[in-house]
Amino acid sequence: MLDVLQKAFNEPRCPLQFPDDTPEVIKEIAEKCLKQDPVNRPSCDDIIEELSKLPSRNVRQLNDDVTVINSSSFVFKVSRN
Repeated sequence: MLDVLQKAFNEPRCPLQFPDDTPEVIKEIAEKCLKQDPVNRPSCDDIIEELSKLPSRNVRQLNDDVTVINSSSFVFKVSRN
């Protein structure tokens, strides 16, 4: 069992795939959130700060995918077709 866990932990993960219209900042945030070492992952405040830099039209586009519960947490919902 330990061998299986070590192998899964040490093997590179599959690259993320995004729809063509995904803003680059969203791709970057997703990559950072999946860093192997949790210390290297962004906090919710970091994510909010990055999302606040998006042009308002992109934020409106993301409203169906991201719901802000409060200033320190997000709930991500998949709603792309």
